[in-house]
Amino acid sequence: MSGRTVASTTDFPAFHNRQAFRMFKRTRMTILEAISVFAVVAVALGMEQEIWACRQFWSDEAVFALSAEGVLKHGYPLLPSNRIYPTSFISSYGLAVSIGIFGNNEFAARLPSVLFGAASVFLLYFLGKRASNVGLGLLSSIILAVSPFEIVWSREARSYAEFQFFSLLFA
Repeated sequence: MSGRTVASTTDFPAFHNRQAFRMFKRTRMTILEAISVFAVVAVALGMEQEIWACRQFWSDEAVFALSAEGVLKHGYPLLPSNRIYPTSFISSYGLAVSIGIFGNNEFAARLPSVLFGAASVFLLYFLGKRASNVGLGLLSSIILAVSPFEIVWSREARSYAEFQFFSLLFA
């Protein structure tokens, strides 16, 4: 051999520090935590209740719904003007699934955003818990659930709630 050795775990002090692996432990929830988190998610869904009302699309939502129709008809987000809708390309496919199931209406177009918004509240609880403790997780998820920005953007047939969800997921 040329005198080089393979590095072992003893060469890295972080492997001997239990704190380094603490954040990778499986997160367990007590019954009280689960009830609390699901109550906060229910509050978030209640705050986003306008999805159940038949509020008409505004212009950006209508274009996004048309791109989803293009996905259903052509397999990619083609608008009636024969232009491809490049914005939120992946979200157009998710919206197409919802419209394919529930029909092309305001409810179906807004449902993915509501679900992703509520799931973001759930994810934020776990991020806060991992960063500090259960109290921080609950407090941060409550603040997000009643945030006016969260409520507004989770009601819209746009990709803002999806972007927020995946940002939290990969944080």
